[in-house]
Amino acid sequence: MTRVRAAIVIAVISLAVGRSTRLPAQQLTVPWIMKGPELVGREPTDVRWSPDGQWIWFRWLPPGSSWRQPLAPFRVRAAAGAVPERVSRAQADSAAAIVAVGVVNRGRTAKVVGVDGDMWMVSLPSGAPRRLTQTPTIVEQPLTFDASGTTIYFRRDNAAVMAFDLERGGVRQITDIRPGPAPDTGKTATGQRGFVEEENRRLIGALRDRRWADSVARAEREAREQGRAKPFFLAKDERVAQFAPSPTGAHVLVITTTSPAEKVEKVPNYITASGYVEELEARTKVGDSQPRARAFLYDVASGAVTWLKPDPNDSSARVFGGINALGWSDGGTSALLLVTARDYTTRYLHRVDVSAGRVTTLDVLRDSAWVGGPCFGCGGWLPGEQGLWYVSEATGWAHLYSMRADGSGKQQLTSGNWEVLRANLTPDRTQFELLTSEASLYEQHYYRMRDEGINLVDFRVHCT
Repeated sequence: MTRVRAAIVIAVISLAVGRSTRLPAQQLTVPWIMKGPELVGREPTDVRWSPDGQWIWFRWLPPGSSWRQPLAPFRVRAAAGAVPERVSRAQADSAAAIVAVGVVNRGRTAKVVGVDGDMWMVSLPSGAPRRLTQTPTIVEQPLTFDASGTTIYFRRDNAAVMAFDLERGGVRQITDIRPGPAPDTGKTATGQRGFVEEENRRLIGALRDRRWADSVARAEREAREQGRAKPFFLAKDERVAQFAPSPTGAHVLVITTTSPAEKVEKVPNYITASGYVEELEARTKVGDSQPRARAFLYDVASGAVTWLKPDPNDSSARVFGGINALGWSDGGTSALLLVTARDYTTRYLHRVDVSAGRVTTLDVLRDSAWVGGPCFGCGGWLPGEQGLWYVSEATGWAHLYSMRADGSGKQQLTSGNWEVLRANLTPDRTQFELLTSEASLYEQHYYRMRDEGINLVDFRVHCT
């Protein structure tokens, strides 16, 4: 379920829970007003649709609940006048995989979800679940289906991309990216010491035999490892932030970050079990060094790495800002990158071409104050060869745009003194789903719009 649908469902639930939990008339007193959540209840969160669209599952606390209680599982029928009903923990656990958000194949016949570190496949629209993995000490998170829908790519323990063959059941590792630095393989001595070592290797029979045995073992090991993912070592303190496998499985776009080695502020904690004041680590000071980000293409067949240069003003591959992958084209030939400069006054939208490992700038947004906005990071590819879409504040308001893959034919699909707050394609990828402030800056309405920018349909569901 998309974030836009989540906002709509929260609005629907709010109407339902409002009808079912009318508060009695009460004299306004300070103690009564200060009850806060205990008075009005908690906002519904973790909102999910059932696959058949008949139920909405969420977590909530109704008015009158103690503020100490954790959010409880509820569900409500997706029908006018329905009243939320609380479900047991066992019911919620059994439905966790069915209602979880996951990745969906192109035929809309199945989705794969991650629940408690394991993966499940759920048939659509029946909702029949099937466990794919059960690994208590390993965390597995689905990333995407391949173009045929027969393979699911998933991330294992934040370190590797795996391919699960849904037809035959095999699992193989397609990346082997390891924490750095790379191990020292030993340096060859030079000068007088190097001469002595070479003479020893040449004249001493035991050393010759040892070298021969080592070369045989190395050749056998390399023969066994043919077809396996080649190891690649990151820099010191660098970690993988995002894996984005292509639909063909031939390449993986990898984004890494390196935290700055800076001091962080300490905050005193006075409420402790020991009775002594303890210090908590907060964050670095504003203006200190920021995390560094890098991006590269990983060739699955060869293990070769092509570093990208996402900042046109910096010849290195490092970016002192942020890098986000926005997905691959259907053919797996190009990917989209959203890059933010260190001072957050410039944002680049790039196309990455696999064939040349080249970055092409498609759009640049500059703002002396801040490049962000309510839908910052919204974007992706349109079906087939139609191009791409994204949200930009080029006019001062966040609006929806589209363009061809080469950057030509830019069109502004929405306009006005209002914002596009959320945007994504419908599951069949034929229309846009939008959450906007068109009616009022204090209201959010849900719209569905064809990609030509016409036929806006207001579903009359809003939240204030």
